Amino acid sequence: MRMNAGDPIPWSYDVVIEYALMGLCVGVAFYMAQRLNLRLPLTKDQRWMIWVLDAVRIIGAIAFFAWLASLGAVPVLSAFVGFLAGRLLATHIVPGPGAE
Repeated sequence: MRMNAGDPIPWSYDVVIEYALMGLCVGVAFYMAQRLNLRLPLTKDQRWMIWVLDAVRIIGAIAFFAWLASLGAVPVLSAFVGFLAGRLLATHIVPGPGAE
């Protein structure tokens, strides 16, 4: 199989599933951290912690997708689909803290 310059990882169903599952894990962690961050107390002494946690979460997602972009189009697109599925899982299916 000849590899294309824009796609260093050869396409296969295994590659798509692996990167989609990786994106799912990162997406669930990203959006669960967001939900946790929204429930932190908003006292003046701890507002900096909310900013730091948001920055770490966003920088982590950027670094994850930048790394995937260096691997080619198939891994980054598969992981993005998994990331969006992780959003659905974290926000709609898993009950949040305080849910009845």
